[in-house]
Amino acid sequence: MLGIVSLLVWTLVITTSVKYAGFAMRIDNDGEGGILALMALLGVKRVRRPLIIACGLFGAALIYGDGAITPAISVLSALEGLILVEPALQPWVLPLAIAILVALFAIQPYGTASIGRAFGPVMALWFMVMAALGISGIVRHPDVLWALNPVYGITFLLHSGGVGFALLGGIFLCATGAEALYADMGHFGAGPIRLAWSALVFPSLVLNYAGQGALLLAGAPTAGYGQIYVGAVNWTLMLVTAALALAFRKSDNLAGAYGIAVSLTMTMTTGLFFVVDASFVASNLLKLADGGYVPLLLAAAVYAVMYIWHRGIDAVGASLQSQSVPVADDMARLEREGVARVPGAAVFLTRVRSGTPVVLQWYVGHAHALQQQVIALHIETASVPHVDAGKRLTVVDEAPGYAFVQAEYGFMERPDLGALMRQVAAGRVAVDLADLSYFVGQERIVGREDGTGLPGWLRASFAALLRNSARVTDYLRVPKDQLIEIGRQVEI
Repeated sequence: MLGIVSLLVWTLVITTSVKYAGFAMRIDNDGEGGILALMALLGVKRVRRPLIIACGLFGAALIYGDGAITPAISVLSALEGLILVEPALQPWVLPLAIAILVALFAIQPYGTASIGRAFGPVMALWFMVMAALGISGIVRHPDVLWALNPVYGITFLLHSGGVGFALLGGIFLCATGAEALYADMGHFGAGPIRLAWSALVFPSLVLNYAGQGALLLAGAPTAGYGQIYVGAVNWTLMLVTAALALAFRKSDNLAGAYGIAVSLTMTMTTGLFFVVDASFVASNLLKLADGGYVPLLLAAAVYAVMYIWHRGIDAVGASLQSQSVPVADDMARLEREGVARVPGAAVFLTRVRSGTPVVLQWYVGHAHALQQQVIALHIETASVPHVDAGKRLTVVDEAPGYAFVQAEYGFMERPDLGALMRQVAAGRVAVDLADLSYFVGQERIVGREDGTGLPGWLRASFAALLRNSARVTDYLRVPKDQLIEIGRQVEI
């Protein structure tokens, strides 16, 4: 028992205090943490690093499995405590768990700040109660404090044969919130997280684990123990979480899936700066047949979507770039052909960074006219969370009445084209905002006639994703009454 408590305590010390709170939280991307922020920090937008991208995307995919399993195991394990008080409540545990999960997901739209204000005092009280209960157990059997010596944990692992290694999968569950602690830096800041962990959460957990060990050393029964974890949730995860709760029915059945999801997520993150979690992964792999396959299947599905989208978008960009022509040549051609330049201003959203936007060429080909002021607008996502408003715009006058504008946004920002064009009009480009039209291409994906390009299965999958994706005009908040969408066929 002293060996197990020692492993619990030192897992918290090494994994959470040293690795995440002490080291990982120093590696932030302008205050943002988590595996995707770390991937962006390594400069994948500037240099092609396929291994880093694959590692980051698969780690992000595992987070979806973690995010679905965490609420399910948390609520189920908490409600299973009712059975210790009244065994007749057993049939009510699952329905109550589903009701609570739905309620928790329903309050997510109120935002992190509101939820934090509501749950912060509750969580603080929860940890103080855990500490008090732990102290009461330690008082009954103070010898348990010898478990603070790491020698007991090491000795247990060395002399328990395969039992100690198998138990690592369960012991690891004490540290499953560490990845979320790192990812939540952008919400709360590194300082408050370190303070909450060091001053309240870590001492409370150590006292509670020691108190539980003391009660067991004093002869207490070993059934009914559960743990509470807090995970990120959203509406999609609500459906998956509820389905997992219904499918597995007991938190014990979800423990294998939970451990493998979080331990693999940690390993993906660790693989980007140092390796420390391999033993936990190996131990949790023993639970693969007992539900551990669930997060792997979820991660594989999410990763497949990310991979297909990434390949498809790259192929679309390359196809459009190949169709683009130099601006000076295209403007000269329009003048030679006598294309009318009509009053007003037009913004053409373009995926390419050089040359005339293909959507402009298609528009002129059908309308045989072009506005007097043309703005080719390219939106770029930077590898930092936020971009200073004063450094957002790059404007290049490429021809009379033609300007190329690149707007750079951080990956935590959402563009607003109405506000952006007000900034453009206030700068170097004279634009009448009341007489402005936005032209956006709607791609229809087809294969190349020569048979080259993406494999058929990948192209068809990307086309299906594109048809069902959120509209880019909604994401960019393009003014609806000034929007013109042009259908176009893109060969990839």
